[in-house]
This record gives sequence, C-alpha cells and structure tokens, in this order.
Amino acid sequence: MELFEKAVNIDPNTAAVYTNLGIVYIGEKRHKESVVLFKKAIALDPDMMEARLNLSSAYTALGMSYEAQQEIKEVRLRTRSGAMVQGHNAGLKLQ
Repeated sequence: MELFEKAVNIDPNTAAVYTNLGIVYIGEKRHKESVVLFKKAIALDPDMMEARLNLSSAYTALGMSYEAQQEIKEVRLRTRSGAMVQGHNAGLKLQ
C-alpha cells in the first residue's frame, strides 16, 4: 500500500495508481475510502473499466446496490460486448 500512496504523490494524474490503491483499500475493508479513489481514477480516465468494476464492488459492500448497478450499466455501455462484467456482476441484478 505504501508504494501506491507514494505513486499518487509522485504522479497524481495517473488513473491506474488510484485504481490499484482502491483495490488495496477494498482488501482492507476500507470501502468508503476506495470509492473516493475509484471516482478519482474515473475522473482521470472515464474508460478505465477496472476502476468502474471495482467501484461497483465497493458500492455493493456499502449496501449501495443502485449505484453498483449504475456502474455495471456504464461498463456495458462503454464496452461492445459487456463481456468484462459477466463474471463480475455476481449478486447484482441489472434493471
């Protein structure tokens, strides 16, 4: 985690760094903090599907199912086949 935090300080405009740190935070059950990081990553790179999928997971962990579903829908819109979400949306019912 320290390496990712240092990387954010070195290059705060790299979406992948925020995504990776967010994944670490999810592993530590720091879901609210991970949401902030994934949103920052998406602001820097709206097409970063890994950040969107992990944001959906963080929302799910926080009981925010509507928001989680919205991120899954956004991924489907941004990918041609939606194949990235097939294995990721377990437990989510898309409306």
